[in-house]
Amino acid sequence: MRTLRARYRTPLLKEEFRITDPSDGASNAGLGEYLRSANFEITELGRELALDARLAHYAQTTLAMVTTPRVRVRWKRDEASKARTLLLFARKGKLSVSTQGPVVRRGDNAIMLLPSDRPAEISVTGPQSELMYISAGAGVVPPLALNLSNDVQGTALPWHRIAPLYAFVHAVCASPPPAEDEPDALAACSEAIVESCARTIIGDISAQGSVVLQVRAFIAEYHTNPNLTLPSISGRFGIATRTLQAAFSTQGSTVRRELREARTRTAQGLRRTHSQLSQSQVARLSGFTSLSAMYRSLHAESDAAVAATDNLVMTPPGVSSTR
Repeated sequence: MRTLRARYRTPLLKEEFRITDPSDGASNAGLGEYLRSANFEITELGRELALDARLAHYAQTTLAMVTTPRVRVRWKRDEASKARTLLLFARKGKLSVSTQGPVVRRGDNAIMLLPSDRPAEISVTGPQSELMYISAGAGVVPPLALNLSNDVQGTALPWHRIAPLYAFVHAVCASPPPAEDEPDALAACSEAIVESCARTIIGDISAQGSVVLQVRAFIAEYHTNPNLTLPSISGRFGIATRTLQAAFSTQGSTVRRELREARTRTAQGLRRTHSQLSQSQVARLSGFTSLSAMYRSLHAESDAAVAATDNLVMTPPGVSSTR
């Protein structure tokens, strides 16, 4: 596990870095130490201009303003990363991330990587991007976000929701540190601002969760109607199809999957309790549009059950099946 250097445990530390090549950490002692302490590795950097970063480090939080060409950074993460959250907002440029850990994406202008030890690769595209970067403890994550699935996607955040937060972080990073005998007025607000940034990325997920519950109840009651589809459900609830899909993605599911699983359960029940019914009748009464659609769904369910059983058999007692 990494040892965080003592200077990053001070109440406030500000520093600036200019990076023109991914290997600069080897020749710049301060940059190298920071990259190691953050567990970052710059794997790709465009040649159009330098990456400039202004950072303000508090005891448990780092705020930064970054201008950069195209860049790719690997956050290697380890056991200590299970207590860290990373938030990125793009004023210019586009953000993307690749990870098997939990992440919230808002279009291509905001990302929140939730606590995890799974590595992540962050990419920024655009010839001259401007970013706000926040690294903070897991405590800033809204409780709702801790229960999210691995990959949650929402619409891009409008600039007016980011601008006040962006202005605050810019002010913190651009201003000189206060004298030792002076209070740091900005530091007093930093924790609340970071929490606000996290809530901004989560956005209306709580409202989406309520929609998911309502739609699930609707599917449970009406899934035997073969005309019930994603577009018809969206119309019934007055919600755009894309918005409804995004709401279900926060729960690690889709409307189509929920419909298919509900119809499959009904078909399985009918086959057990009403053996006199033909397979075509079972398909029709379950809400499937065709016999072949029912068979595909039943086979998929059977394959999933077999895979789950095989996993239990192959995993020795007391040994987790996940890594």
